[in-house]
Amino acid sequence: MTNPNRYTQIIERIFLSHYQEGDREVEFQREELVQVAEDLKN
Repeated sequence: MTNPNRYTQIIERIFLSHYQEGDREVEFQREELVQVAEDLKN
């Protein structure tokens, strides 16, 4: 299995931080994309 690319890592981290069992939608703030991208860069 290959390592996930940065986009996949960003989406996965945001999803896992908001998802609760049974959710059909996961809401997040656009700023979270930028913050997680910065966190992954470091």
